[in-house]
Amino acid sequence: MSAYLGANPAMSRSKLLKLPAQRIKCWTAARDGSRRREWESEKLSIGIIEQELERGGFDYAKLNLTDPACDWLDAQVVASPRFHMVDQAGDTLKFQIPTTIGDKFPIVPLIDREGTAISSPQRAIQTRILALRERLVGQSSSFESDEWFQDLRNLFSECTSLVDVTLHQTYYRAKYNPMTGWAFDAAKLGPPYGRRLVDKLAWVHAITGRHLNAHEDINGFTRIKNLRNHLQHFDPPCFCFTLEDVATWLNDVKATARLAWKIRLAVGSPLSVPLMQILLAPDVRFVPKDNRPRQPQPSTVGYASCKWP
Repeated sequence: MSAYLGANPAMSRSKLLKLPAQRIKCWTAARDGSRRREWESEKLSIGIIEQELERGGFDYAKLNLTDPACDWLDAQVVASPRFHMVDQAGDTLKFQIPTTIGDKFPIVPLIDREGTAISSPQRAIQTRILALRERLVGQSSSFESDEWFQDLRNLFSECTSLVDVTLHQTYYRAKYNPMTGWAFDAAKLGPPYGRRLVDKLAWVHAITGRHLNAHEDINGFTRIKNLRNHLQHFDPPCFCFTLEDVATWLNDVKATARLAWKIRLAVGSPLSVPLMQILLAPDVRFVPKDNRPRQPQPSTVGYASCKWP
């Protein structure tokens, strides 16, 4: 609500509750920064937004609002030509997709034939996480199938990528097109390669001066990241899980989304709708098919039995 009102810093919920429902002025911007189209939204209030969130997402189009996504993290331009065109001089028709990092960023995706160029993978990763988590729950009765196991592997990989790409976008934005108040000290930040992903989380405070305050979420993400490493490298070269293990991991997916959210809070970026949907997704609980007495899962069975000490 603060983002739609243009309030900086963000207003507290108690202050927003005191505001009457109001129409928001919206517009679409051209590449040169001018406004291509302007309109007013339906009446909006914090209460209306909360009603939308209680349904598990945020239907901004229904309220005639612009997409609340971040213009440099989530903005996605895709070019997918299905042809290769050559003129008489032998030159080809090229499709160039500038990234949202800034004009000084030295890499610009370029294709001149069948293929795809993408400016930011954020949206694709977020929607993939949401779909995989829902499918794993919905098809959990098929947990012994290869397809179900591969979905589980893919989910851990996508969650790791979500945090990794957010940190890299922040790092390169700070280097090539910093926001007001940001700092970029290459010696202090260190290189973006050849180091642990969890160590890169320190970039957020070094760049923005804001702490993440995400200890529990980092713990949940670390479990996901370690699972991803195991299932990519298979060291040890075996794997096992119980569905009670998986229920915990699927809830760690939400911790990973909360960590991505807290990074965005620190860098001053709003949430995308798919990320909202992950955050609002129900927690997962294992429910056995039979009613026979069960013992609590000991620390010597399930995934704990196939890790190095």
